[in-house]
Amino acid sequence: MTESHLAALSAADRSLVERFLRYVSFPTTSSRESQTAPSTPGQLVLAEELCKELQTLGAQNALVGRGGVVYAELPATPGSEDKPAVGFVAHMDTSPTLRAKTSVRRSCALKARTSF
Repeated sequence: MTESHLAALSAADRSLVERFLRYVSFPTTSSRESQTAPSTPGQLVLAEELCKELQTLGAQNALVGRGGVVYAELPATPGSEDKPAVGFVAHMDTSPTLRAKTSVRRSCALKARTSF
C-alpha cells in the first residue's frame, strides 16, 4: 500500500491499517527449541497488548491465560441473547522458517506507520 493509497482512506480505515501495522511489528517468531508456551517472549508481549486493547474496546473478562492465550467476552447484541455464542481463534506466532520475511514485514510496518 503506497502513501497515496493511505491518504485516500477514511479515518476509520486508516485506524484499522494503523492497528494492523502495529500488530505485525511485534516479534512473534516461534522457537522450535523452546520448552515454554508461548515459545518466545514477543508472543506474550503481543498477547498482553491485545488484552489491554480488548479492555479498552469494552470487552469483559479480558485476560491472558496459560500459554499466552487471550480470552475476552463481548455481551450479546440486545435482543440476541438467546442466540448461540461465537468464538474466534487465531495464532499470534509466526513460523521460524519465515524469520527473514517477518523481519522485513516489521520494517515495512514501521516505515508505513510514519506516513500517517
